[in-house]
Amino acid sequence: MPHRVLVVDDDPAIHALAKESLTNWFTQCIGAFDGESGVRMATERKPDAILLDMNMLGLDGYEVCRQLKANTVTQKIPIIFLTSRTAVADKVLGMEMGAADYITKPFDPDELRVRVRSALRSRDSLRMAETRVATDQLTGLLNSAYLQRRIEADVSAARRSGKALACVLAAVEQWDQPFDSLGEAGRWRASLRRWTTGTNCSNHWVNPGATNSFGSRPKGSSRRCAKRT
Repeated sequence: MPHRVLVVDDDPAIHALAKESLTNWFTQCIGAFDGESGVRMATERKPDAILLDMNMLGLDGYEVCRQLKANTVTQKIPIIFLTSRTAVADKVLGMEMGAADYITKPFDPDELRVRVRSALRSRDSLRMAETRVATDQLTGLLNSAYLQRRIEADVSAARRSGKALACVLAAVEQWDQPFDSLGEAGRWRASLRRWTTGTNCSNHWVNPGATNSFGSRPKGSSRRCAKRT
């Protein structure tokens, strides 16, 4: 599946050059021609990387970068500033705001490809590492660390959008009795087929009256959590 790169620039020529440079490298380019559209498209389309111009009317590149890094939905997307500004102070400010790289205009297509591919490799490596940390080794399900991060992200998104959010935490006692023939992993996959996301919280319990509260589960009980979206 090709990577998706969002180009945010008010110059149509930059969009055309970026698309020509990257399309044949298993990369799909989508475009926004102002900062407001760039923030909206990044949130809705969740690209793998963003090429961002600094000099735009309305929201400039700095403000777009600030908003994207403050949003849990988009904060991990690598941003590459693509601008005619060459001052060291501009480069330093962009990197301090969380940008992954900085390319000055006019740029060479080969340099653009190399820098974009480097940012994408870093993003892919981060995703793989996060998946390993968030996966229960026994069942292959997402664990309580993932559940905590997912709840925080969904609550933040619900607050921004004003939409309702529901989360179901189900406690199952004497879980070892049913589905013994399926084994632990098979038991989980069979029981959670209808759920969008299932997590194994057998080593933790969730206190619904507190935020981010994870501790030892009560003796003799088993907690499994599932979230339907």
